[in-house]
Amino acid sequence: MRRTSILATTILAAVSAVGCGTQNGTGGATSADGPSRAVFQFLEAVRLGDDKQAGAMLTELAQKKTAELDMVVAPPGSDTASFEVGQAEMAADGAAHVTSVWTDLDHEGQPRKDEITWILKQETDGWRIAGMSTRLFDDMDPLVMNFE
Repeated sequence: MRRTSILATTILAAVSAVGCGTQNGTGGATSADGPSRAVFQFLEAVRLGDDKQAGAMLTELAQKKTAELDMVVAPPGSDTASFEVGQAEMAADGAAHVTSVWTDLDHEGQPRKDEITWILKQETDGWRIAGMSTRLFDDMDPLVMNFE
């Protein structure tokens, strides 16, 4: 079975970036609601290696499209990873954008931070992830990945 991990590829390719967050993810709960809470739940599932829960946090269309392509939108879980989730900003089209900083150890055992902005849509079951963007190089536009 072929597994392609969009997030893992993006995180590994991304250059270290700085971001600010308000919620730390290391296994505990958060009191935030809405889009930021949805990103927290998604990233906590990713950190724990829970592909099923991470996949359930995608929009219905993103779940369908990634299943058709046999893709998993999460890297393997990591005991050394942590993350911070920022505040949601509402976009003109009704979507929400939520920043996050994912921190884990690189191949040399040094901490590495990657900033990702999650794109969410409101669905019947709540806010769900439709895509992401990240800046791979400081002198280039961010790479936007639409999971739908």
